[in-house]
Parts: sequence; structure tokens; C-alpha cells
Amino acid sequence: MNNPGGAPWATTSALGVNDILASSLVTGSNIPSGIAVYQTNLNEEFDSVTIVPEKNSGITNSSPSGDIGELFIANTQRLELYVQNLSTDKLYVVYADEDASPENFNFILKADTAQDAGAGGVLRDEHYTGFVHVSGDNPRYIAWERTV
Repeated sequence: MNNPGGAPWATTSALGVNDILASSLVTGSNIPSGIAVYQTNLNEEFDSVTIVPEKNSGITNSSPSGDIGELFIANTQRLELYVQNLSTDKLYVVYADEDASPENFNFILKADTAQDAGAGGVLRDEHYTGFVHVSGDNPRYIAWERTV
């Protein structure tokens, strides 16, 4: 295969469907994920294929929650954490293995304009790997962590 410029994520050449390696794809299957294919004629070969792997696919699933207390345990494999406030009240967040409160917090995520409107405060951190606790009146938020 031709690899112009030696870029490890870019492969271009005349390829057929069976030439795409499953190991090149995030999912490990032959379902193209993160791949662009260009074909200018009607033969069986693709004219150009570009594979762009995802940064990481280890994201925890999360649905909106109203729980207060421990949100995440300490995790040295964490690459990123994300919290968005979906409540019409403030959400207090503390980076510690202790309860968050109006007297004990590192961040206050602003209230949403209406419940689940998606305009509430957001916390995104690509470095912190310790405990995270949350608290608030009528809490509702979405949270996930991306791991190795």
C-alpha cells in the first residue's frame, strides 16, 4: 500500500473491500468506523482510503442521574472525565473522597435553563484521576469517564 508522507493514520492506494484490515479499525470488526473511502469509477477497487482511528473508545456509558455523593472512584486509568449539570439548580463538585456541599467544593456547575435543556455548566478534565463527589438541590446531571 502507498503511504504518502509516512503518516501512520493515512493509507491511500487502489484497495478492494477485502484489503481493509479489521485490526486497523477501532471496533476490531470489518464495519468501517472512522474511515473515508473514495471511488471515482465503478470497478471493484477503491481509489482512496483514509483510516483515522479514534483517540480511545473506553468511555463509560451514563444516563442522567440524580444521585448525590460519589460520582467517580479514583482511577489511574482515567484519561478524561466529563460532567454536565442538567438541573435547574447548581451542582457542586469536589475532587476528594468526601461529600461535596455548598461549603466544600472545587467547582459549581451553573444551573440549566430548563431541566435537560443542555445549557447547564460543564466540567471536562483530562488530567485528574482521583475521587469525584457531587451534591446539589434536586441534582440531575450526565457524567462519564474515558479510560485507557
